[in-house]
Amino acid sequence: MERNVRRTEKPVARRRGSAPAGKPTRAPAPQDPGVDMEPRRLLMLLASAAVIAAGFVALALGSTTLAPILLVFGYMGAIPYALIARRRGPAPPSGDAAESPRVGSGG
Repeated sequence: MERNVRRTEKPVARRRGSAPAGKPTRAPAPQDPGVDMEPRRLLMLLASAAVIAAGFVALALGSTTLAPILLVFGYMGAIPYALIARRRGPAPPSGDAAESPRVGSGG
């Protein structure tokens, strides 16, 4: 029974990010760029804030129909759309999409 066996080898100092011989190296983790604030998105967020502000103004004036409609549209429609929506345009080519047939393409 060898319970208290000491290792006589010293650990080899490696550069950070290097892998031992024979093991594959990992690619560095991509950094999260956060929300891409392009001008179109910023304009949509500002328009959403204006819709919400108009809803609160209508609420202060006593509106019981227009104010809730504006507030719900602003908070649940316009802001999420401004944060999630992406620029429309041609999609970058990918190997799977180019090879698979489209539905209803007739071929």
